[in-house]
Amino acid sequence: MKTIKFKMIMFALGGALVLASCGSGDGDGRKDDTMSVGDRIEAGADSVQAALQGDVDQRFVKDAVEMNTKELAWINAGMAMGTDAELKRHAKMMMTDHEALGAAVKDYATAKGMEMPNVDTTGTADINEKKGRDWDKKWASEMVDEHEKAIRRFERAEQDVKDESLRTLVAGALPKLRSHLDMMKGLKDKLDK
Repeated sequence: MKTIKFKMIMFALGGALVLASCGSGDGDGRKDDTMSVGDRIEAGADSVQAALQGDVDQRFVKDAVEMNTKELAWINAGMAMGTDAELKRHAKMMMTDHEALGAAVKDYATAKGMEMPNVDTTGTADINEKKGRDWDKKWASEMVDEHEKAIRRFERAEQDVKDESLRTLVAGALPKLRSHLDMMKGLKDKLDK
């Protein structure tokens, strides 16, 4: 990934140098000297930096949509297949929170003109067990794993994303994700006994 970013920066800077050396003629061979070579290079570097920052934010939005959509599939499975009453209560509560998170990310992406990925959840919540305690245990274990992954990704994003409104969205989601993880760990412990 770093190699790709480095190559993109070098390509853009090279392009900025070419443009700077060519000038922007008016068609009769004269150069427009309103921008110095240094100014043109700096403008090119600023464009590259802006593109890379946007990529970080857009990549996070894509990841968040994919993770949340898959978690919603798991939560739906818990509500439909779970046999433990506590599991069903937690799944229903998490459904509300994850639907709200999905809507907030979608609203952000729409406002920023970002394309939302299509996420195929076929086979996502596929536990090859019949309904019952074993199914519930596997579901709870999977939900712990999924929430741990989501929290790690959101914590990284809290440091990496550039847009302040996206950073606020991330910071607002983390307490609920952590609360879900704590609930799922407690459920998992209960079911493992």
